[in-house]
Amino acid sequence: VTLPVELTYVWQHSSYNNEGYMKASAYKSKTNYAAESWLISPVIDMSAAVNPVLSFMNAARYGSNENLTLWAREEDGEWSQLSFSEYGTGSDWNFVSNKVDVSAYAGKTLQFAFKYVSTSDGASTWEIKNVEVNEADAAPTLTSIEWTGYTTSYTVGDTFKADGTVTANYSDGSTADVTSESSFSSPDMSTEGTKSVT
Repeated sequence: VTLPVELTYVWQHSSYNNEGYMKASAYKSKTNYAAESWLISPVIDMSAAVNPVLSFMNAARYGSNENLTLWAREEDGEWSQLSFSEYGTGSDWNFVSNKVDVSAYAGKTLQFAFKYVSTSDGASTWEIKNVEVNEADAAPTLTSIEWTGYTTSYTVGDTFKADGTVTANYSDGSTADVTSESSFSSPDMSTEGTKSVT
């Protein structure tokens, strides 16, 4: 959008230890320049998306993080700013992760952009890598409930014991002891025979 005559680019592809990233800066020869430049993604088809998340890693130094922003739109639509909070410490080049909810674009198209702005008073260096749009990790679903270790033999007239352990089994293979959250029906203990408990 704004490229000073002293510069030939703001965004460029760089690499370190054979890992590529995009880097933006309007600082050259010990001088800060006023610039505005957008790093814009291709249009992404989100028609099959349910709960998409945009994730990326970034590191920023030397200027104001307020001038380093993220934007999104539907194809040919108006740009809207998205919020994220992690820019790194500002004193090193250690990348930090961000996850941004883009579920507003589920079933539509998505185009996002990293917007870099600098002034003659300050020109940040902003590095970005590992940019992805994926479905958010879905919460596991309940697959079964087991009741184990309960009393199985009674004498007529005994009081039913809601003892043992109730375990919830989930789709991701995890389990949870839900005994304290469980309630039991009260069978008729005045007669003999097999009793059903819910």
